[in-house]
Amino acid sequence: MKASHGIAGVCLALSLAAGVAIAQQQGPNLADGGKKEPNDAVRLLDTSARLLEYGRKNKEPIALILAAQMRQRVALSEIDRKVETEGGGKDEGPKTNSAEVTVESILDEARKMSRGDKVIAQMADDVKASATKGRVSGPGVHKATVNAGATNWYRSVAFQGGRYAEVAAVGDGDTDLDLYVYDGNGNLICSDTDLSDRTYCGWTPRWTGDFTIKIVNRGRVFNRYTLVTN
Repeated sequence: MKASHGIAGVCLALSLAAGVAIAQQQGPNLADGGKKEPNDAVRLLDTSARLLEYGRKNKEPIALILAAQMRQRVALSEIDRKVETEGGGKDEGPKTNSAEVTVESILDEARKMSRGDKVIAQMADDVKASATKGRVSGPGVHKATVNAGATNWYRSVAFQGGRYAEVAAVGDGDTDLDLYVYDGNGNLICSDTDLSDRTYCGWTPRWTGDFTIKIVNRGRVFNRYTLVTN
């Protein structure tokens, strides 16, 4: 008799604990006033993308050299993520940046922009030679393409509760990309919808759970982008 009461007590305790856990996971998976600890690698990639855009617009090869140097410092690990594509159509305009953006492609672009300037060429060579110096351990990356007017979905991307979570998508510079992050209950947690293709979302989940990442190409040509998650 006592044993059955003991089992019943354990079952009741487990049931109550499960009920509390479910109750805690109601509403948006977003902690109020969570501690922000941005990843150094994510910030370097974002700054690199901004410098690249500035250098291209203003024909400043030195800005491109700095952009390549920052990108070079980030040691990233490739992640194979499943992507679902929705909508979109054929390209309706010329593709300006047809190649994938890499450290080497940025350095080549800087050399061409400088029209044979020996100082720029030497700076580019120095950046290339310093490939393994002072590298920052970075998060995982996934490289993909989103067609003109299309939406790419990444579902069931897990983030740890109580730990600052980050998602960034950096495109090739040809179109506007928008980023949205939803929790497991379908709540919009964060979005970045400016007119660039440098997007970023940072938040602190209340509990460990899955999130959905949505990337929308607002442009008329495809965009090659790098998705970064910590």
